[in-house]
Amino acid sequence: MAQPEQAHIAMLVDDGFAQPDVVEAYQILKLAGVALTILAPRPSPVKGQHEYQWSTMLFVDTVIADAEAHHFDALFIPRLSRLSDTLRRDHATITLIQRFFIAQKPIAVIGSGLHSLLKTGILSQRQVSAATLPAHDLTRVGSETVDEEIVVDGNLITASSAVPVRDVVQKLMDAVRSGIPPASQ
Repeated sequence: MAQPEQAHIAMLVDDGFAQPDVVEAYQILKLAGVALTILAPRPSPVKGQHEYQWSTMLFVDTVIADAEAHHFDALFIPRLSRLSDTLRRDHATITLIQRFFIAQKPIAVIGSGLHSLLKTGILSQRQVSAATLPAHDLTRVGSETVDEEIVVDGNLITASSAVPVRDVVQKLMDAVRSGIPPASQ
């Protein structure tokens, strides 16, 4: 069981990440003593968005293709803009998310960040928050939509964009504490 001060969480981002979500999650996790690694498809800094304007640049710690799920205790995926559609098509991203899921590590996703899970196959027969994506996208991949702001189905935590980031991060930290084996180094 990983305690917050020992946890290592990966945050998956790309150009167009929701800057307020990432900044708030980053601050909460760092204050809790969590080791946080920023993952992106390219090594160059990625640009966030706030109110449809480009904002914060975020330095990438590890390229997704080089990341290994067993090095982390959990995965956090913030809201992503329509510009970051590349994540759901990226083979390395799909593979990494699948490996987190197979290892039964917690995966927390906010709103449109769920797009990155559509082609992974992990949403089949899973309950997800109905307020994350259009219902036809979710039913097409075999998900059951639930009319709740945050839905926890095993190791998958989905939340609508209206949910405060701190609530999603708290659910993620609760999942890490609940007995998930710590990441290997």
